[in-house]
Amino acid sequence: MATKIIRDIKKKHYFVFFILISVLVLYIAIPFLNQDTAVSFSNYQYLKKGFVNPPGSARPKVFWWWLNSYINKQGVTRDLEEMKKQGIGGALIFDASAVDRWARDDVKSVPVGPPFMSSEWREVFRHALKEAARLDLELGVSMTSGFNAGGPWVTPEYGQQELVWSEFVLEGPSQYSDKLPLPSGPIYDNSGNPLKYGEMEINNDLVLDESGKPIYYRDVAVLAIPFSQLNRLNSANKVKEGMPPGRLKHWALKSVHSFDYPEDKGFFFDVVYDNVPDIRDEPTIALKSIHDLTKKIDKNGKLIWTVPKGKWLILRFGYTNTGVMLQATNPKNKGLAMDHLSAEAANRQFSEIGKKIVEDVANTNGKSLKYLYLDSWEVRIANWTPSFLKEFRKRRGYDMTPYLPVLEGRIVENREISNRFLHDYRKTIGDCISDNYYGQFRKIANQNGLEFHSEMATTPIPVDMLKCLGRTDVPVSEFWAETDSKEGRNEPWERMFGKQAASAAHIYGSRLVAAEALTVIQKHWEEGPFQLKRTVDQSFCAGVNSLLIHTFTHSPREVGLPGYEYFAGTHFNPQITWWKQAHAFTDYIGRSQFLLQQGNFVADVCFYQGDQIPSFVPMKHVDPKLGPGYDYDVVNSEVILKRMSVHNGKIILPDSMQYRILVLPDKKKINPDILIKLGELIYNGAIVVGPKPSKAYGLTNYPESDSLVAILADSIWGDCDGENVKERQFGKGKVIWGKTPREILLDMGILPDFEYKSQFKNAKLDYIHRSVVGQTNNIEIYFIANLKKRWENVELTFRVKNMTPEIWNPKTGEIRDETVYDIVNDRTTIPVRLSPLGSVFVVFRKAAEQKHITTLWKNSELIFPSTNRNGKMEFAGIDILSDREKRLVLQTQKPGNYQLMVNDGSILDVKIDSVPRPIPVKGPWVVHFPPGWGAPDSAVFKKLISWTKSNETGIKYFSGTASYSTTFKIDKKFINKETVIFLNLGDVKEIAEITLNGKDLGILWKPPFSLNVTSAIKSGQNKLIVRVINLWPNRIIGDQFLPKEKRFTFTNIGKFTKDSPLLISGLLGPVNIFFTIKEVLSE
Repeated sequence: MATKIIRDIKKKHYFVFFILISVLVLYIAIPFLNQDTAVSFSNYQYLKKGFVNPPGSARPKVFWWWLNSYINKQGVTRDLEEMKKQGIGGALIFDASAVDRWARDDVKSVPVGPPFMSSEWREVFRHALKEAARLDLELGVSMTSGFNAGGPWVTPEYGQQELVWSEFVLEGPSQYSDKLPLPSGPIYDNSGNPLKYGEMEINNDLVLDESGKPIYYRDVAVLAIPFSQLNRLNSANKVKEGMPPGRLKHWALKSVHSFDYPEDKGFFFDVVYDNVPDIRDEPTIALKSIHDLTKKIDKNGKLIWTVPKGKWLILRFGYTNTGVMLQATNPKNKGLAMDHLSAEAANRQFSEIGKKIVEDVANTNGKSLKYLYLDSWEVRIANWTPSFLKEFRKRRGYDMTPYLPVLEGRIVENREISNRFLHDYRKTIGDCISDNYYGQFRKIANQNGLEFHSEMATTPIPVDMLKCLGRTDVPVSEFWAETDSKEGRNEPWERMFGKQAASAAHIYGSRLVAAEALTVIQKHWEEGPFQLKRTVDQSFCAGVNSLLIHTFTHSPREVGLPGYEYFAGTHFNPQITWWKQAHAFTDYIGRSQFLLQQGNFVADVCFYQGDQIPSFVPMKHVDPKLGPGYDYDVVNSEVILKRMSVHNGKIILPDSMQYRILVLPDKKKINPDILIKLGELIYNGAIVVGPKPSKAYGLTNYPESDSLVAILADSIWGDCDGENVKERQFGKGKVIWGKTPREILLDMGILPDFEYKSQFKNAKLDYIHRSVVGQTNNIEIYFIANLKKRWENVELTFRVKNMTPEIWNPKTGEIRDETVYDIVNDRTTIPVRLSPLGSVFVVFRKAAEQKHITTLWKNSELIFPSTNRNGKMEFAGIDILSDREKRLVLQTQKPGNYQLMVNDGSILDVKIDSVPRPIPVKGPWVVHFPPGWGAPDSAVFKKLISWTKSNETGIKYFSGTASYSTTFKIDKKFINKETVIFLNLGDVKEIAEITLNGKDLGILWKPPFSLNVTSAIKSGQNKLIVRVINLWPNRIIGDQFLPKEKRFTFTNIGKFTKDSPLLISGLLGPVNIFFTIKEVLSE
């Protein structure tokens, strides 16, 4: 068939060719983007209400660790009520051990409760369902205890499988009738070292019972190879490029026996496609020489064969259970990990776990349980399943049996053929995992009225990761908190994986992008919300919009504080010192997530990752060919084939995602079905960027597949060679080769979607843009994050025209119009002063105001805009606001002569003669400490110092909340309508709650520790109370000097010693009252 198609194409013009390929395309559907359809609830009131007070669906969720199932009904109620109080929207019930996956001296186990899914466990679970429903909290539950899936019910045939083999030499002519040796012995890499996974050796050994028989083993095939195929070896060519003759480069990785990929900043697993040319006279096996003896062996392993003349190598291939057990599981639930390639194994897992969960939901009439969950793959990789030969033939179209010697490192035919087979082998493993594991669990969960969520992140399994995540209802990624620990993930590329799940959600149509958030190792109670914020903001910019904070560990109240904890994760539960203030942090997350869950992600580019396996998406980064200011998604083969079409020159998906250009990988390989679909897209108006491919992957329809790729590529690229000719029109669209995506977008007149310019060098901002389709105008939502711990005076430029920018502050919930902005080249620029690690939403939802400020001078020096006019951006302490009467108001800390140009060209002049100087609040400070924690009832601080500098040991080692109080005077001349008064606490470690004259003014958890106190301050004497909360380590360290019976804390975490450094704590100041002056600019 393929040969006939090629012959026909050669005879036809390319236009006729595309009539032909329309018949060849496996799935052609061109959904049209409905520009007139408004997204539900896109109106301002809905957005405002959800932003100010985020609904539960937008609030962060938590991993709710039931360590060793040690939890009762009272503990469930307490935990859920505390979650509700602190603004958490729900929890993922995760049953696991504290430490058994890792032998650690610094973490002790916790008491063991009932077995996972026992009647006692299920009784507590049903209580959790009822309580969550009462509190309007959303629940999910993991379908296993520990990682990743399996349990005591998994028998060897349903557990993970691996291919094993034995070698045996026969000489003929002779008659052989005997048992073949069972697989055994080590597997060596190309350097002669035994393969290992961590400390576990990868070998051919079988697990035997007491009688010496394999506990589980099944034959796959028996092959005979003439020694004449193995002895053609030129001793002068023993080694070439580190490769012994007859062995494929990186063969153990390519054949999924090894998983030790070289460390790479972003999961580019091209090493499995690395090869060397054929070595002259090296030993290879001709396909025609292989004798398949599989039908000549009986169920007991006895081979009956008339051996032809000569020496023969007999290869016996079979599969066996890997013996891999679940990790970090309840000690009463130890069992095998399930077969991830088998739909039958998935059905069995659901029958044992999911079915019971569904029954419990029905018996409680519960609506709180929304989804079933399986965690990231953190067990050894498998490479076989009982139906693998059938799966391979169904998916690749040929029999893999004669190629089995390649899986033990030999070369069949030549290196090219063998590597192509290995591609098909890995791809089949990946397809089985995506369809029979992720796809099957989603199918069963959905049939039972539940969603299926699953995490995929870092383990280098042989899959198309986007395809796996696309099989879930909500893709889940992970990101780790920052750390300097030797055991931690220190580099951003090692810990930030949100872009992968975000791309999967965007291209497969999920509104939510979830993530296991803030995991960390060897950081115990050492981080407040400010230290966590940068990582959270980076994840938002990557596309994550639904955090699962890792971890909220259940710890019974009676065991003490800080109680039981899992060895990893940012501890976030009622046992932390700042729990009562945690809602300020969760409100920030909830407000951000609410807006980031609206509309569609905006990207100009989609990068095609190619068809290679493994295929992962690295962290969000600035591709040098694209440059800053443009965002992107990564797309896979399945989405191109089944979901991608063109409308009005844009590449679109059925869920309203759209892109300007599609960028191909810088590779020569592409599969014919993809190339056919690309031709259709280009012909209908798409712009596709990339080199001309020349051959296909794999052995499916080989060598005709290579010929078809070459002919299709010639038809599309024509004379476009990337040097002399860099683009070619093809139908309504074009193919471009030799220009960067940035050059192409700029040539199209598409300027960057977001740019910034800072007053200071080396500023680092990140962003994400979402767009909500409205009845009249779209609502454009930008999230901007300052990734440095310093103030930034910046000008932000957005690809939005003729609309009013609004500032939505996710920390406070405040919404205000931005009154200073300039519109140039259909883009809007605004001045913004971002605090250390500060962030802001800039929202465009209404037409530009008839009157707004476009230019600002102070003392004749240009402040804004700076672009091309050398403006100094000295707008710290200067605000132009709009009051309730829609009047423009200047509010400033700096005296001077101000000039403001209005968009109609008029000039407003205002002079601020003076601004009151700041008033220091010097104290003395009376500091009250809570009883029972080793500190005195109170102490007087004549000056502000860290508690760790105190000579009083109870203060030095104090952890918790201490209350500072003092008084100060304000002259009545400062209390007027023109003066706005602020309190600045200076430095605080870690969190502060402020009360002034009996009025609660809220919580400050990040710099600047400053707030408007105009409504609470008065002339004369003022009483200030500042409650300051630090972190646990200091008290735990101090307890190391005390006998156990006199210690104030209790925990199973043993990190801290007498020599551990103390954390700076307390109110450090300087504390000041400062003033700004308001002046109305227009009536």
